[in-house]
Amino acid sequence: MKYGLSDKQLQEIKEILASYESVEKAVLFGSRAIDTYKEASDVDIAIKGEKADWSLAITIKEHLEEETYLPFFFDVVAYGGVESEELKQHIDGKGKVLFERGMSEWREYKLGDIGTFSYGKMPKKDLLNTGDFPTFSGYKYQYTYPESNCNKNDLIVVARGVGGTGDVKIVREDCYLTNLSLKMDFDSEIAVDKFVYYFYSIETLRYLDSGSAQSQITITDLSNAYIPLPPLPEQKAIAEVLSSLDDKIDLLHRQNKTLEQMAETLFRQWFVEEAGEDWGEKLLGDVIEIYDSKRIPLSKMQRNKMKEGVLYPYYGLPQ
Repeated sequence: MKYGLSDKQLQEIKEILASYESVEKAVLFGSRAIDTYKEASDVDIAIKGEKADWSLAITIKEHLEEETYLPFFFDVVAYGGVESEELKQHIDGKGKVLFERGMSEWREYKLGDIGTFSYGKMPKKDLLNTGDFPTFSGYKYQYTYPESNCNKNDLIVVARGVGGTGDVKIVREDCYLTNLSLKMDFDSEIAVDKFVYYFYSIETLRYLDSGSAQSQITITDLSNAYIPLPPLPEQKAIAEVLSSLDDKIDLLHRQNKTLEQMAETLFRQWFVEEAGEDWGEKLLGDVIEIYDSKRIPLSKMQRNKMKEGVLYPYYGLPQ
């Protein structure tokens, strides 16, 4: 529900506006745009475009009221023909864009309308560490199990536990998903799993946490959440770009880890394994000079004076 209109009603209005080629942009204004509407409030729409005149505005109004089952009255105005500067300022400042030609059309979906959700299951204790599939709680891969209930690249959300409830993750291998997480299956004609994953990496689902003593998200909570989605090709393109960046970041992390291991090996080789017979052990105090006892503390006033026009900064212990 948005602007007092259901998702289906809003989509029908947008499709009708888009069917008129002279409409370059359509803006919702009035009480529904500023959230002061009542159930019977009119739906006020301003159409913009070089050829979007009053004649077209009347045609669209008649289309919306007489050729649909939408239970509203519509006021459609041609923005270019509006004489009131105050009304134009309201449309420009408070209006909500319903449609803009040439721009990708994002739609807001209720998760329960485009997907199904199921809990993982508690593994049987006597079967732990008896199979080839890892168990996955959503937090970590731990034991092995003789069967799997979740496949590689499936989308899951952590539903119970401490610290991670609401985190959306992509399963990295076939596994047995435990009851701490929910598996999410979306209609592939509407949503791309990786796009959903990246979206909820930013817009976390943690706000759905309905737990008291224990943190948790239920299937009902998840089903009632909303997500904005662009057209399918755009979702795929966005997901591919972000996935490519993730791969590069992962490669850099692995390269850094390899370099750290190489450095550790070299240091061990130089300073431990290849230590010569002429090497010896000494007390650290015998080879370094400690200046702490020679430090002269400065007052705050003196330190503040030193901040201006000095070559070397003064650092106290708290800094």
